[in-house]
Amino acid sequence: DGTRYIQAPLAYPKERIGRGTTVALGSFPEIIAKPCLIWDSAKGWAPQYAGGWSDYSKRYGRRPDVTSLVPAYVADMLEPARDDLEIGWLPGRMPAWLFGPREHRKLETQGIVSHFKNPDSMKPRKSLKTGEPDMTWKPRSISAQKAVEMFAHQRCKLVDIRCDEGLGSGKTPFVPGSTLAPHPRVTETFPTWPDAELLDFCERMLANSGPMLLLADGGIDDNLVPAMLLAALLRLWPRTMMFVEGGMQAWIDSGGQSEPR
Repeated sequence: DGTRYIQAPLAYPKERIGRGTTVALGSFPEIIAKPCLIWDSAKGWAPQYAGGWSDYSKRYGRRPDVTSLVPAYVADMLEPARDDLEIGWLPGRMPAWLFGPREHRKLETQGIVSHFKNPDSMKPRKSLKTGEPDMTWKPRSISAQKAVEMFAHQRCKLVDIRCDEGLGSGKTPFVPGSTLAPHPRVTETFPTWPDAELLDFCERMLANSGPMLLLADGGIDDNLVPAMLLAALLRLWPRTMMFVEGGMQAWIDSGGQSEPR
């Protein structure tokens, strides 16, 4: 009869609170609390809205053949049925929720940052299998020598989360090809950046396959918050991330490349 019905992805209330950006259409439903305009009798069709998954698929296409790779929020609800399951995204791809409308990204990022400023957020989650605390949830460590080898063969992502004090002085060493994401200036804000800047940053940071290695000042316990933030914002599992033991000095001592910045 020529009638067409369109259903916006309202989702469950819990989903809208936890990951509302992936179900948003432009300012709908959280930024402007009114119905989503589809057709205007005077102007015709409404302008195209930004949408996380649709814009993700538009940029990268679909890969139905990839069945062993899932984002963390899916893996958190399931028990793996195969040994080759990986958590994350195909190399070079920005997570789908970051394609969502910028105003929604800002709201979601604020909630995630606030969550990890609560000390209780550092407690391990309970295992789905046993109901007991999962003591494997934390990021792990990796020797600087092994990290240098993996990075040289493009088998990891290297992210520098050291504070940016001294950057630009020409005296602070950094690793060419690594991604600078100083905490908290970048780790707490990057999802709120303008679309083009965010896309470039994420595609560079996630360009390689393999685990994410972190260069930091201090040890794992000193840097849990930035690691957990990155894991949450990139939809990764914290335990798939690794801190380079000894930080930048150990990297240099192990023959890793560095340049002053």
